[in-house]
Amino acid sequence: MNFIRKLTNDPLYVILAIVLMFIPFAFWVDSPRNIWQGLQTILIYQDILMVDYMYIGGPGAGILNSVSVGIFGIAVLKLSKVKVGGIHIAAIWILVAFAFFGKNILNSIPIILGAFIYSKYKNEPFSKYVAVSFFSTSLSPIVTHMFHIYENMPFIVSLILANVAGILIGFFLIPLAAQTAKSHEGFHLYNVGFAAGILSMFLAIIMRNFGIYIAPVSYWHYGNNLEMLIMCLLVSLILLTIGFAKHGKISLKECFIDSKIIGDKLIANEGLTYVNMGLAGIFTSLFVFFLGELNGPNIGGVLTIIGFVGIGKNMFNIWPIMIGCLLPVWLWGWDITSSVLAVALYSSTLAPIVANFGHIWGIVAGFLHINMAFVIINIHGGLNLYNNGAAGGFVAIFLLAIIRTFNKTKA
Repeated sequence: MNFIRKLTNDPLYVILAIVLMFIPFAFWVDSPRNIWQGLQTILIYQDILMVDYMYIGGPGAGILNSVSVGIFGIAVLKLSKVKVGGIHIAAIWILVAFAFFGKNILNSIPIILGAFIYSKYKNEPFSKYVAVSFFSTSLSPIVTHMFHIYENMPFIVSLILANVAGILIGFFLIPLAAQTAKSHEGFHLYNVGFAAGILSMFLAIIMRNFGIYIAPVSYWHYGNNLEMLIMCLLVSLILLTIGFAKHGKISLKECFIDSKIIGDKLIANEGLTYVNMGLAGIFTSLFVFFLGELNGPNIGGVLTIIGFVGIGKNMFNIWPIMIGCLLPVWLWGWDITSSVLAVALYSSTLAPIVANFGHIWGIVAGFLHINMAFVIINIHGGLNLYNNGAAGGFVAIFLLAIIRTFNKTKA
């Protein structure tokens, strides 16, 4: 009992326990032989958006890649001796989430190393930048792409080119993210995704001018919806149980009130945060299950939302945005595809809009977001995994000007 209490007192150990719980699910849905071969494929495959690792490597390999990246991220946080807060929980969960599509250890390490070098250049502790370094792996496909950019290039040259590109990304994305944060004033939670979107758009345009064309792709896994629902629900129920154990009885009214507050929730009320993580996980898992498929990107969306509950997301402030993303389905007859559901999940980056201005503006934000997301991916060509981070930044800036013109609420 003391061991369980000690385990749940450290948020990183909670995440580690949950990530390790993924392992039996990997071997439930795939064979050891397929998993081994799939992991090798994942590490070398060009993984621009949208490449579902559960598709190109198999479902078991996709899950175990997430496990390996999660363990690596937790180790980095422990070694950095950071005081863990909501932002770090969001950062580690987004590593775990996007390791289902686009991130792996090989294409993430150089970017994190670049951020480490930046901290030394500024003569500041790496713990100050560790969360941003995790978010910066949004551009990990560029590392893989640079490795494959010229087919006849010697292996060692390709390796050096890829790692140098990753280090430069990790170094320069930190000051760029600090600048972009001022533009949307915190009304957009995926700020590094916005910065990465701007950087990736410049890179894609320059590459095209040199005759190097990058285009988004669309590889989605189908076939393990029920197993993945069970996995996501189990994650959510564990978090819910920990929350109730820490906080005691919690009403939905408390959760609703909490949805109006954006900031570090883990430090403010750890028990309530875990409960909200569990509720958000259950809500989004069922949302995807009944409308589509829990494949790599959509599992990643559920896990991302769970992680960002630590800094402000909540079941009550994300649903209007998700509904807004589905408006084109009803207005123009769009099919509810996996890509539509993925955008609906990741559009929850605009939760601060709902928290500050209400549900109607949240629906408007979601509607604008899905239209922007499907356009902006063609500009950066899929180099930025946080495509919704890029789209959400532009939507937040635009919508803030409109809201403040017509809304008397000060925020």
